[in-house]
Amino acid sequence: MNEEQKKRRSAGNYVELGEGKYRLRYKGKSKNIEATSPRDLNKQLSAFVAEVDKGQFIQSTYTFKEFAEKWLKEFSEINHAPKNTFNHRKLLENRIYKAIGHLKLEKVTPLILTHFYNSLRQEGARNDSREGKLSERTIQLHHKTISCIFKTATMWEVFNKSNPCRGVVFPEQRKQPAKFYDDTQIRTMFKALESEDIEYQGTFEKDPKTQNSYRTIAMPEDTMKLLEEYKKHQQSSGFLCADNNPVFVGYDGKPKFTYWLSAWFPAFLKRHGLPHLNFHGTRHSSASYLLNSGMNINAVADRLGDTPATILNTYAHALRNSDREAAAMFNNLQAK
Repeated sequence: MNEEQKKRRSAGNYVELGEGKYRLRYKGKSKNIEATSPRDLNKQLSAFVAEVDKGQFIQSTYTFKEFAEKWLKEFSEINHAPKNTFNHRKLLENRIYKAIGHLKLEKVTPLILTHFYNSLRQEGARNDSREGKLSERTIQLHHKTISCIFKTATMWEVFNKSNPCRGVVFPEQRKQPAKFYDDTQIRTMFKALESEDIEYQGTFEKDPKTQNSYRTIAMPEDTMKLLEEYKKHQQSSGFLCADNNPVFVGYDGKPKFTYWLSAWFPAFLKRHGLPHLNFHGTRHSSASYLLNSGMNINAVADRLGDTPATILNTYAHALRNSDREAAAMFNNLQAK
């Protein structure tokens, strides 16, 4: 041990907490550690003193929940889309806070997170009306939220340990094929919609992610007529809206950020005996229908704002159907 190390060691001290745990102290800073031997203890004490002297030791006073609330307000609401912030908050309040919200940031370890994620894989992990365990995709959404919070804590210099999320390993998952309705189910859904009341509660506006996302698409004539009828319905019902306003607004005439459709759509399908499909599945159904109808892949990609490669990977099922139809056409030709 050189003179500098001896000097640092003499400057710092520790308190034994029992069972191999210690609290290091130096210049008003403290740090709880676990040491396997006196040599390990002295090594960690010297490293702690060196960190403090160099200004590299950051002692967080935040619990995970305290910092997460700060992160939601000062980072997520500014840098993320409103929908993403809503989803982050929902995951935090429904499950994450209950598991780790009370812990100081530096106390959250890969093992603690692993235990938490394993608990979400158990039956009864849901806290809604649905039965069963959470999907791996949903569990990984919890993980992404926690990881983003720790990345920000490091960036803001309130946390100087390695992100504990890096030490968590997830089981390998096969990519699930996109769920969609076939032509018959789409027609059934359209028919069912005719018996439903139109009660749009509003939506929200935000800029698209990229410049290429700004695009104009053609709408079916029947759809445009329906939207015009709804506009007249709004004006006759007291909505504060004008001809140049967005269509989906609240009574004050302003777009509102709501999640009514996510709740309404599954219930609507159930009422009419249609298979479960999340609302995003209508996008997949639209793309599959267009591809099966013979629309060019590039044209479908432009309409959806995707690349042709994404269309090929996501909607391979529709392309296989078209290929089988092509084979049948040649078979018919040979039969004539």
